[in-house]
Amino acid sequence: MPDSAERTHKPETRRTSPVSSPITDAPAMETLDYDQVTPETVLSLQRQIGNAAVQRWIMRQSAPGLLTVQPPHVRAVTTTCITREFARRLTDPQLQECVAALQQEMLVRPPTDPLHLAAAENLQIIRQEVDHRARNGRMTELLANVTAATDTAAHRAATDALIDYVRAQLNTYPPLVNTFIQQANPGMDEKTRILGRVTAAFARTEFLLGNIYHQGARNWEVNAAGASTSNRGHMVDAYTGGSAMEWCSRFATTALSRLRGDNGVLAASGYRIANPVAMNNELNYDTAYGGDFAGITGGTTAPATSPFAALRTRLQRIANGQVTDQTAQQAVDDFFTNHIRPQAGDIMIVRRGSSNANAFSGSSQSHTTMVERLDGYRISTIEGNTAGGRVAGHVFDLTQVADVEEIVFISRPSLASGMTTDAERATIGAGTPAGTPAVTEDQLMEPVEQMNTMLQQFAAQAGHLRQPAAGETDSVANLTPP
Repeated sequence: MPDSAERTHKPETRRTSPVSSPITDAPAMETLDYDQVTPETVLSLQRQIGNAAVQRWIMRQSAPGLLTVQPPHVRAVTTTCITREFARRLTDPQLQECVAALQQEMLVRPPTDPLHLAAAENLQIIRQEVDHRARNGRMTELLANVTAATDTAAHRAATDALIDYVRAQLNTYPPLVNTFIQQANPGMDEKTRILGRVTAAFARTEFLLGNIYHQGARNWEVNAAGASTSNRGHMVDAYTGGSAMEWCSRFATTALSRLRGDNGVLAASGYRIANPVAMNNELNYDTAYGGDFAGITGGTTAPATSPFAALRTRLQRIANGQVTDQTAQQAVDDFFTNHIRPQAGDIMIVRRGSSNANAFSGSSQSHTTMVERLDGYRISTIEGNTAGGRVAGHVFDLTQVADVEEIVFISRPSLASGMTTDAERATIGAGTPAGTPAVTEDQLMEPVEQMNTMLQQFAAQAGHLRQPAAGETDSVANLTPP
Protein backbone atom coordinates (compact mmCIF):
# COMPACT_ATOMS: atom_id res chain seq x y z
CA MET A 1 0.00 0.00 0.00
CA PRO A 2 1.38 3.49 -0.75
CA ASP A 3 3.21 5.17 2.11
CA SER A 4 0.70 8.00 2.00
CA ALA A 5 -2.07 5.57 2.81
CA GLU A 6 -0.31 4.60 6.06
CA ARG A 7 0.06 8.11 7.47
CA THR A 8 -2.17 9.22 10.32
CA HIS A 9 -3.52 12.73 9.80
CA LYS A 10 -4.49 14.87 12.75
CA PRO A 11 -7.52 17.12 12.52
CA GLU A 12 -6.41 20.58 11.50
CA THR A 13 -7.53 23.63 9.61
CA ARG A 14 -6.35 24.25 6.07
CA ARG A 15 -2.92 25.84 5.93
CA THR A 16 -2.32 28.87 3.77
CA SER A 17 1.26 29.44 4.86
CA PRO A 18 4.15 27.50 3.35
CA VAL A 19 4.46 23.96 4.71
CA SER A 20 6.38 20.83 3.76
CA SER A 21 4.43 19.19 0.93
CA PRO A 22 4.00 15.40 0.98
CA ILE A 23 3.84 15.52 -2.83
CA THR A 24 6.62 17.76 -3.98
CA ASP A 25 8.97 20.47 -2.79
CA ALA A 26 7.76 22.82 -5.51
CA PRO A 27 6.97 26.18 -3.85
CA ALA A 28 3.73 26.44 -5.86
CA MET A 29 2.34 23.41 -4.02
CA GLU A 30 3.47 24.53 -0.58
CA THR A 31 1.32 27.65 -0.48
CA LEU A 32 -1.91 26.30 -1.91
CA ASP A 33 -5.26 26.49 -0.16
CA TYR A 34 -7.45 23.80 -1.73
CA ASP A 35 -10.64 25.84 -1.29
CA GLN A 36 -9.18 28.60 -3.45
CA VAL A 37 -7.82 26.37 -6.23
CA THR A 38 -9.23 27.06 -9.70
CA PRO A 39 -9.13 24.85 -12.81
CA GLU A 40 -6.56 27.24 -14.25
CA THR A 41 -4.34 26.70 -11.21
CA VAL A 42 -4.59 22.94 -11.53
CA LEU A 43 -3.72 23.10 -15.25
CA SER A 44 -0.70 25.27 -14.54
CA LEU A 45 0.57 22.91 -11.84
CA GLN A 46 0.07 19.90 -14.05
CA ARG A 47 2.38 21.50 -16.58
CA GLN A 48 4.96 22.28 -13.90
CA ILE A 49 5.14 19.07 -11.90
CA GLY A 50 3.00 16.51 -13.70
CA ASN A 51 -0.56 15.32 -13.45
CA ALA A 52 0.17 12.42 -11.06
CA ALA A 53 1.70 14.69 -8.42
CA VAL A 54 -1.18 17.17 -8.60
CA GLN A 55 -3.76 14.38 -8.47
CA ARG A 56 -2.19 12.89 -5.33
CA TRP A 57 -2.20 16.29 -3.65
CA ILE A 58 -5.87 16.81 -4.53
CA MET A 59 -6.82 13.42 -3.14
CA ARG A 60 -5.12 14.22 0.19
CA GLN A 61 -7.35 17.25 0.70
CA SER A 62 -10.39 15.03 1.37
CA ALA A 63 -11.56 15.44 4.99
CA PRO A 64 -8.16 14.94 6.71
CA GLY A 65 -9.80 14.90 10.13
CA LEU A 66 -11.69 11.73 9.31
CA LEU A 67 -8.72 9.74 8.09
CA THR A 68 -7.76 8.40 11.51
CA VAL A 69 -10.96 6.35 11.82
CA GLN A 70 -10.92 4.83 8.34
CA PRO A 71 -9.49 1.37 7.59
CA PRO A 72 -6.19 1.62 5.69
CA HIS A 73 -7.67 0.39 2.40
CA VAL A 74 -10.53 2.90 2.57
CA ARG A 75 -8.14 5.68 3.50
CA ALA A 76 -5.99 4.73 0.51
CA VAL A 77 -8.79 4.81 -2.07
CA THR A 78 -10.10 8.15 -0.78
CA THR A 79 -6.74 9.92 -0.49
CA THR A 80 -4.46 8.48 -3.17
CA CYS A 81 -4.59 7.39 -6.79
CA ILE A 82 -4.66 3.60 -6.64
CA THR A 83 -3.54 0.99 -9.15
CA ARG A 84 -5.09 -2.29 -10.23
CA GLU A 85 -2.42 -4.16 -8.30
CA PHE A 86 -3.64 -2.47 -5.10
CA ALA A 87 -7.20 -3.64 -5.84
CA ARG A 88 -6.02 -7.22 -6.43
CA ARG A 89 -4.62 -7.40 -2.90
CA LEU A 90 -7.96 -6.59 -1.26
CA THR A 91 -10.44 -9.14 0.04
CA ASP A 92 -13.99 -9.17 -1.30
CA PRO A 93 -15.40 -7.38 1.81
CA GLN A 94 -12.65 -4.77 1.55
CA LEU A 95 -13.51 -4.13 -2.09
CA GLN A 96 -17.14 -3.53 -1.13
CA GLU A 97 -16.08 -1.12 1.62
CA CYS A 98 -14.04 0.79 -0.96
CA VAL A 99 -16.98 0.92 -3.35
CA ALA A 100 -19.23 2.39 -0.63
CA ALA A 101 -16.63 4.96 0.45
CA LEU A 102 -15.96 6.13 -3.10
CA GLN A 103 -19.64 6.34 -3.96
CA GLN A 104 -20.13 8.54 -0.88
CA GLU A 105 -17.17 10.68 -1.90
CA MET A 106 -18.74 11.24 -5.32
CA LEU A 107 -22.13 12.09 -3.82
CA VAL A 108 -20.81 14.96 -1.72
CA ARG A 109 -18.78 16.56 -4.50
CA PRO A 110 -20.02 18.03 -7.79
CA PRO A 111 -18.75 16.46 -11.03
CA THR A 112 -16.67 19.58 -11.71
CA ASP A 113 -14.65 19.04 -8.50
CA PRO A 114 -11.32 17.31 -9.28
CA LEU A 115 -11.89 15.14 -6.22
CA HIS A 116 -15.08 13.77 -7.80
CA LEU A 117 -13.16 12.65 -10.88
CA ALA A 118 -10.35 11.19 -8.75
CA ALA A 119 -12.89 9.17 -6.77
CA ALA A 120 -14.60 8.04 -10.00
CA GLU A 121 -11.30 6.83 -11.43
CA ASN A 122 -10.53 4.85 -8.28
CA LEU A 123 -14.06 3.43 -8.26
CA GLN A 124 -13.59 2.31 -11.85
CA ILE A 125 -10.46 0.36 -10.85
CA ILE A 126 -12.16 -1.22 -7.84
CA ARG A 127 -15.17 -2.27 -9.91
CA GLN A 128 -12.91 -3.79 -12.56
CA GLU A 129 -11.54 -6.10 -9.90
CA VAL A 130 -14.99 -6.88 -8.48
CA ASP A 131 -16.29 -7.74 -11.95
CA HIS A 132 -13.21 -9.80 -12.77
CA ARG A 133 -13.72 -11.99 -9.71
CA ALA A 134 -17.45 -12.36 -10.38
CA ARG A 135 -16.82 -13.45 -13.99
CA ASN A 136 -14.15 -15.89 -12.91
CA GLY A 137 -16.45 -17.50 -10.39
CA ARG A 138 -19.44 -17.77 -12.71
CA MET A 139 -17.39 -19.01 -15.68
CA THR A 140 -15.75 -21.66 -13.50
CA GLU A 141 -19.18 -22.84 -12.37
CA LEU A 142 -20.65 -22.94 -15.88
CA LEU A 143 -17.67 -24.77 -17.37
CA ALA A 144 -17.86 -27.32 -14.57
CA ASN A 145 -21.49 -27.93 -15.52
CA VAL A 146 -20.45 -28.60 -19.12
CA THR A 147 -17.84 -31.07 -17.90
CA ALA A 148 -20.42 -32.84 -15.73
CA ALA A 149 -22.91 -33.32 -18.59
CA THR A 150 -23.38 -37.04 -19.25
CA ASP A 151 -25.36 -37.03 -22.51
CA THR A 152 -25.94 -34.86 -25.58
CA ALA A 153 -29.02 -33.12 -24.20
CA ALA A 154 -27.31 -32.27 -20.93
CA HIS A 155 -24.21 -31.06 -22.78
CA ARG A 156 -26.24 -28.73 -24.99
CA ALA A 157 -28.23 -27.37 -22.04
CA ALA A 158 -25.08 -26.70 -20.03
CA THR A 159 -23.33 -25.14 -23.01
CA ASP A 160 -26.37 -22.97 -23.75
CA ALA A 161 -26.19 -21.58 -20.22
CA LEU A 162 -22.50 -20.81 -20.80
CA ILE A 163 -23.22 -19.15 -24.16
CA ASP A 164 -26.04 -17.05 -22.68
CA TYR A 165 -23.81 -15.81 -19.86
CA VAL A 166 -20.87 -14.94 -22.10
CA ARG A 167 -23.02 -13.09 -24.64
CA ALA A 168 -24.75 -11.20 -21.82
CA GLN A 169 -21.33 -9.99 -20.67
CA LEU A 170 -20.51 -8.80 -24.19
CA ASN A 171 -23.85 -7.00 -24.40
CA THR A 172 -22.70 -4.66 -21.61
CA TYR A 173 -20.06 -3.11 -23.88
CA PRO A 174 -21.96 -0.46 -25.91
CA PRO A 175 -22.23 2.25 -23.19
CA LEU A 176 -18.53 1.84 -22.40
CA VAL A 177 -17.64 1.97 -26.10
CA ASN A 178 -19.75 5.10 -26.61
CA THR A 179 -17.87 6.84 -23.81
CA PHE A 180 -14.57 5.70 -25.32
CA ILE A 181 -15.51 7.08 -28.73
CA GLN A 182 -16.63 10.41 -27.25
CA GLN A 183 -13.62 11.03 -25.00
CA ALA A 184 -10.95 13.35 -26.35
CA ASN A 185 -8.07 10.88 -26.21
CA PRO A 186 -6.58 8.79 -27.73
CA GLY A 187 -6.78 9.92 -31.34
CA MET A 188 -9.11 8.57 -34.02
CA ASP A 189 -6.72 5.99 -35.49
CA GLU A 190 -5.71 4.66 -32.08
CA LYS A 191 -9.33 4.37 -30.94
CA THR A 192 -10.11 2.45 -34.12
CA ARG A 193 -7.16 0.13 -33.54
CA ILE A 194 -8.30 -0.60 -29.98
CA LEU A 195 -11.92 -1.20 -30.95
CA GLY A 196 -10.71 -3.43 -33.78
CA ARG A 197 -8.89 -5.58 -31.22
CA VAL A 198 -12.05 -5.88 -29.16
CA THR A 199 -14.15 -6.73 -32.24
CA ALA A 200 -11.76 -9.51 -33.25
CA ALA A 201 -11.80 -10.81 -29.68
CA PHE A 202 -15.62 -10.94 -29.84
CA ALA A 203 -15.38 -13.04 -33.01
CA ARG A 204 -12.86 -15.32 -31.32
CA THR A 205 -15.33 -15.80 -28.46
CA GLU A 206 -17.90 -17.18 -30.90
CA PHE A 207 -15.29 -19.53 -32.41
CA LEU A 208 -14.54 -20.92 -28.94
CA LEU A 209 -18.18 -21.19 -27.86
CA GLY A 210 -19.11 -22.95 -31.09
CA ASN A 211 -16.33 -25.48 -30.74
CA ILE A 212 -17.42 -26.26 -27.19
CA TYR A 213 -21.07 -26.59 -28.22
CA HIS A 214 -20.27 -28.76 -31.27
CA GLN A 215 -17.38 -30.51 -29.47
CA GLY A 216 -14.91 -29.71 -32.23
CA ALA A 217 -17.12 -30.99 -35.07
CA ARG A 218 -16.50 -29.59 -38.55
CA ASN A 219 -20.13 -28.86 -39.39
CA TRP A 220 -22.08 -26.27 -37.39
CA GLU A 221 -25.01 -26.36 -39.81
CA VAL A 222 -26.99 -29.03 -37.97
CA ASN A 223 -30.31 -29.03 -36.12
CA ALA A 224 -31.02 -30.27 -32.59
CA ALA A 225 -31.34 -33.84 -33.89
CA GLY A 226 -27.92 -33.64 -35.54
CA ALA A 227 -29.28 -33.56 -39.10
CA SER A 228 -27.61 -31.31 -41.65
CA THR A 229 -29.45 -28.02 -42.27
CA SER A 230 -27.91 -25.78 -44.91
CA ASN A 231 -27.05 -22.31 -43.56
CA ARG A 232 -28.94 -22.98 -40.33
CA GLY A 233 -27.80 -24.26 -36.96
CA HIS A 234 -27.85 -23.50 -33.26
CA MET A 235 -24.82 -21.18 -33.39
CA VAL A 236 -25.44 -19.99 -36.95
CA ASP A 237 -28.96 -18.76 -36.19
CA ALA A 238 -27.52 -16.30 -33.66
CA TYR A 239 -25.77 -14.49 -36.52
CA THR A 240 -28.54 -14.67 -39.14
CA GLY A 241 -31.60 -14.21 -36.94
CA GLY A 242 -32.77 -17.69 -37.90
CA SER A 243 -32.91 -17.04 -41.64
CA ALA A 244 -31.24 -19.52 -43.99
CA MET A 245 -28.54 -17.43 -45.65
CA GLU A 246 -24.87 -17.62 -46.45
CA TRP A 247 -23.63 -16.28 -43.17
CA CYS A 248 -19.98 -15.27 -43.51
CA SER A 249 -20.82 -11.55 -43.72
CA ARG A 250 -23.33 -11.71 -40.91
CA PHE A 251 -20.79 -13.45 -38.69
CA ALA A 252 -18.18 -10.74 -39.22
CA THR A 253 -20.57 -7.83 -38.78
CA THR A 254 -22.33 -9.41 -35.77
CA ALA A 255 -19.17 -8.92 -33.74
CA LEU A 256 -19.12 -5.21 -34.63
CA SER A 257 -22.85 -4.89 -34.05
CA ARG A 258 -22.58 -6.29 -30.52
CA LEU A 259 -19.67 -4.02 -29.70
CA ARG A 260 -21.45 -0.89 -30.89
CA GLY A 261 -24.98 -1.96 -29.87
CA ASP A 262 -26.26 -1.15 -33.34
CA ASN A 263 -27.86 -3.57 -35.82
CA GLY A 264 -27.49 -0.99 -38.58
CA VAL A 265 -23.97 -2.25 -39.29
CA LEU A 266 -25.09 -5.83 -39.96
CA ALA A 267 -24.51 -6.81 -43.58
CA ALA A 268 -25.48 -9.90 -45.56
CA SER A 269 -22.80 -9.84 -48.29
CA GLY A 270 -19.38 -8.54 -49.20
CA TYR A 271 -20.94 -6.33 -51.86
CA ARG A 272 -23.11 -4.67 -49.21
CA ILE A 273 -20.07 -4.19 -46.99
CA ALA A 274 -18.28 -2.52 -49.93
CA ASN A 275 -21.20 -0.21 -50.70
CA PRO A 276 -22.82 0.74 -47.40
CA VAL A 277 -24.44 3.97 -48.57
CA ALA A 278 -26.04 2.43 -51.66
CA MET A 279 -27.12 -0.62 -49.63
CA ASN A 280 -28.62 1.45 -46.78
CA ASN A 281 -26.09 0.14 -44.30
CA GLU A 282 -24.51 2.12 -41.45
CA LEU A 283 -20.92 0.94 -41.97
CA ASN A 284 -18.58 3.88 -42.49
CA TYR A 285 -14.94 3.97 -43.68
CA ASP A 286 -14.24 7.71 -43.39
CA THR A 287 -10.53 8.24 -42.72
CA ALA A 288 -11.41 11.34 -40.68
CA TYR A 289 -12.86 8.97 -38.08
CA GLY A 290 -10.17 6.29 -38.26
CA GLY A 291 -11.64 4.24 -41.13
CA ASP A 292 -10.00 3.03 -44.34
CA PHE A 293 -10.73 1.08 -47.52
CA ALA A 294 -8.50 -0.49 -50.17
CA GLY A 295 -9.73 -2.50 -53.15
CA ILE A 296 -12.75 -2.46 -55.45
CA THR A 297 -16.41 -1.99 -54.57
CA GLY A 298 -17.83 -4.07 -57.44
CA GLY A 299 -17.20 -5.66 -60.80
CA THR A 300 -15.87 -8.93 -62.16
CA THR A 301 -12.55 -7.48 -63.28
CA ALA A 302 -10.16 -5.63 -61.03
CA PRO A 303 -8.63 -2.61 -62.78
CA ALA A 304 -4.87 -2.20 -62.71
CA THR A 305 -5.35 0.71 -60.31
CA SER A 306 -6.88 -1.58 -57.67
CA PRO A 307 -4.30 -1.71 -54.84
CA PHE A 308 -4.35 -5.50 -54.52
CA ALA A 309 -4.31 -6.03 -58.28
CA ALA A 310 -1.29 -3.73 -58.49
CA LEU A 311 0.44 -5.59 -55.64
CA ARG A 312 -0.30 -8.93 -57.32
CA THR A 313 1.18 -7.72 -60.60
CA ARG A 314 4.28 -6.42 -58.83
CA LEU A 315 4.78 -9.73 -57.00
CA GLN A 316 4.40 -11.64 -60.29
CA ARG A 317 7.07 -9.48 -61.93
CA ILE A 318 9.40 -10.04 -58.97
CA ALA A 319 8.79 -13.81 -59.08
CA ASN A 320 9.40 -13.87 -62.85
CA GLY A 321 12.65 -11.96 -62.57
CA GLN A 322 11.29 -8.94 -64.41
CA VAL A 323 11.90 -6.81 -61.31
CA THR A 324 15.30 -7.28 -59.70
CA ASP A 325 15.70 -4.20 -57.52
CA GLN A 326 12.98 -5.11 -55.01
CA THR A 327 12.01 -8.16 -52.95
CA ALA A 328 8.47 -9.35 -52.34
CA GLN A 329 8.71 -8.12 -48.76
CA GLN A 330 9.78 -4.67 -49.93
CA ALA A 331 6.87 -4.57 -52.35
CA VAL A 332 4.46 -5.26 -49.48
CA ASP A 333 6.18 -2.60 -47.37
CA ASP A 334 5.52 -0.10 -50.17
CA PHE A 335 1.91 -1.23 -50.23
CA PHE A 336 1.62 -0.61 -46.47
CA THR A 337 3.11 2.86 -46.90
CA ASN A 338 0.55 3.88 -49.51
CA HIS A 339 -2.49 1.82 -48.57
CA ILE A 340 -4.08 0.05 -45.65
CA ARG A 341 -1.96 -1.96 -43.20
CA PRO A 342 -4.33 -4.72 -42.07
CA GLN A 343 -5.10 -4.84 -38.35
CA ALA A 344 -7.41 -6.73 -36.02
CA GLY A 345 -11.08 -6.08 -36.71
CA ASP A 346 -10.66 -5.15 -40.38
CA ILE A 347 -13.09 -6.85 -42.77
CA MET A 348 -11.37 -8.60 -45.67
CA ILE A 349 -13.36 -9.77 -48.68
CA VAL A 350 -11.91 -12.54 -50.83
CA ARG A 351 -13.13 -13.89 -54.15
CA ARG A 352 -15.54 -16.78 -54.42
CA GLY A 353 -16.63 -18.42 -57.63
CA SER A 354 -14.63 -16.00 -59.74
CA SER A 355 -11.85 -16.95 -62.13
CA ASN A 356 -10.67 -13.34 -62.18
CA ALA A 357 -8.16 -12.28 -59.55
CA ASN A 358 -9.09 -9.64 -56.96
CA ALA A 359 -12.70 -9.41 -58.18
CA PHE A 360 -16.27 -10.36 -57.42
CA SER A 361 -17.99 -13.16 -59.30
CA GLY A 362 -20.57 -12.45 -62.00
CA SER A 363 -23.35 -12.40 -59.43
CA SER A 364 -21.30 -10.20 -57.04
CA GLN A 365 -20.48 -13.19 -54.87
CA SER A 366 -17.54 -13.14 -52.49
CA HIS A 367 -16.49 -14.50 -49.09
CA THR A 368 -16.21 -12.34 -45.98
CA THR A 369 -13.47 -12.73 -43.39
CA MET A 370 -12.29 -10.74 -40.39
CA VAL A 371 -8.65 -9.95 -39.76
CA GLU A 372 -7.59 -11.33 -36.39
CA ARG A 373 -3.95 -10.30 -36.56
CA LEU A 374 -1.10 -9.33 -38.84
CA ASP A 375 2.26 -11.00 -38.20
CA GLY A 376 4.85 -9.51 -40.50
CA TYR A 377 3.32 -10.12 -43.91
CA ARG A 378 0.87 -12.84 -42.88
CA ILE A 379 -2.81 -12.08 -42.23
CA SER A 380 -4.62 -14.48 -39.89
CA THR A 381 -8.41 -14.42 -40.25
CA ILE A 382 -11.56 -15.49 -38.42
CA GLU A 383 -14.30 -16.60 -40.83
CA GLY A 384 -17.85 -17.80 -40.59
CA ASN A 385 -19.43 -20.25 -43.05
CA THR A 386 -16.15 -21.82 -44.05
CA ALA A 387 -14.30 -25.14 -43.84
CA GLY A 388 -17.46 -27.23 -44.04
CA GLY A 389 -19.93 -24.80 -42.48
CA ARG A 390 -18.30 -23.56 -39.27
CA VAL A 391 -16.18 -20.74 -37.90
CA ALA A 392 -12.50 -21.26 -38.67
CA GLY A 393 -9.34 -19.35 -39.48
CA HIS A 394 -6.99 -19.10 -42.45
CA VAL A 395 -3.68 -17.42 -43.22
CA PHE A 396 -2.98 -15.18 -46.23
CA ASP A 397 0.66 -14.41 -47.02
CA LEU A 398 0.89 -11.00 -48.67
CA THR A 399 4.21 -11.88 -50.29
CA GLN A 400 2.60 -14.74 -52.24
CA VAL A 401 0.81 -14.11 -55.54
CA ALA A 402 -1.62 -16.99 -54.93
CA ASP A 403 -2.82 -15.41 -51.67
CA VAL A 404 -2.88 -11.76 -52.79
CA GLU A 405 -4.95 -12.56 -55.88
CA GLU A 406 -7.76 -13.76 -53.60
CA ILE A 407 -8.24 -10.36 -51.93
CA VAL A 408 -11.00 -8.15 -53.33
CA PHE A 409 -10.82 -5.43 -50.67
CA ILE A 410 -10.05 -4.71 -47.03
CA SER A 411 -12.23 -2.25 -45.13
CA ARG A 412 -11.80 -0.70 -41.69
CA PRO A 413 -15.04 0.40 -40.02
CA SER A 414 -14.58 3.90 -38.64
CA LEU A 415 -15.74 5.30 -35.31
CA ALA A 416 -18.71 6.78 -37.20
CA SER A 417 -20.08 3.33 -38.09
CA GLY A 418 -23.61 3.06 -36.76
CA MET A 419 -24.04 6.85 -36.71
CA THR A 420 -26.52 8.33 -39.17
CA THR A 421 -26.57 12.06 -38.35
CA ASP A 422 -24.06 14.89 -38.25
CA ALA A 423 -25.03 15.48 -34.62
CA GLU A 424 -23.98 11.93 -33.71
CA ARG A 425 -20.71 12.22 -35.60
CA ALA A 426 -19.98 15.55 -33.90
CA THR A 427 -19.71 13.72 -30.56
CA ILE A 428 -16.70 11.66 -31.72
CA GLY A 429 -13.70 12.88 -29.75
CA ALA A 430 -15.64 15.91 -28.49
CA GLY A 431 -15.13 15.00 -24.84
CA THR A 432 -17.24 13.50 -22.08
CA PRO A 433 -19.21 15.18 -19.26
CA ALA A 434 -17.29 16.50 -16.26
CA GLY A 435 -16.44 13.83 -13.74
CA THR A 436 -16.43 10.98 -16.30
CA PRO A 437 -13.34 8.75 -15.94
CA ALA A 438 -11.51 7.83 -19.13
CA VAL A 439 -12.10 4.37 -20.62
CA THR A 440 -8.83 2.55 -21.29
CA GLU A 441 -7.74 -0.20 -23.69
CA ASP A 442 -7.16 -2.52 -20.74
CA GLN A 443 -10.66 -1.88 -19.44
CA LEU A 444 -12.15 -2.76 -22.83
CA MET A 445 -10.03 -5.84 -23.46
CA GLU A 446 -10.01 -7.42 -20.00
CA PRO A 447 -13.53 -8.94 -19.83
CA VAL A 448 -13.47 -10.58 -23.26
CA GLU A 449 -9.85 -11.72 -22.93
CA GLN A 450 -10.56 -13.18 -19.49
CA MET A 451 -13.48 -15.20 -20.82
CA ASN A 452 -11.62 -16.23 -23.98
CA THR A 453 -8.70 -17.51 -21.93
CA MET A 454 -10.98 -19.67 -19.81
CA LEU A 455 -12.94 -20.92 -22.84
CA GLN A 456 -9.78 -21.77 -24.77
CA GLN A 457 -8.23 -23.64 -21.85
CA PHE A 458 -11.41 -25.65 -21.40
CA ALA A 459 -11.85 -26.43 -25.11
CA ALA A 460 -8.20 -27.44 -25.49
CA GLN A 461 -8.33 -29.76 -22.48
CA ALA A 462 -11.53 -31.33 -23.86
CA GLY A 463 -9.86 -31.94 -27.23
CA HIS A 464 -12.11 -29.56 -29.15
CA LEU A 465 -9.24 -27.45 -30.53
CA ARG A 466 -6.05 -28.11 -32.42
CA GLN A 467 -2.92 -27.51 -30.37
CA PRO A 468 -0.61 -25.00 -32.13
CA ALA A 469 2.84 -26.35 -32.90
CA ALA A 470 5.94 -24.81 -31.38
CA GLY A 471 6.52 -21.38 -32.86
CA GLU A 472 2.99 -21.00 -34.21
CA THR A 473 0.92 -17.98 -33.23
CA ASP A 474 -2.09 -18.25 -30.94
CA SER A 475 -4.52 -17.53 -33.77
CA VAL A 476 -7.88 -19.02 -34.70
CA ALA A 477 -6.18 -20.33 -37.85
CA ASN A 478 -3.84 -22.42 -35.71
CA LEU A 479 -6.56 -23.48 -33.23
CA THR A 480 -9.11 -24.63 -35.83
CA PRO A 481 -9.68 -28.39 -35.44
CA PRO A 482 -8.80 -30.53 -38.50
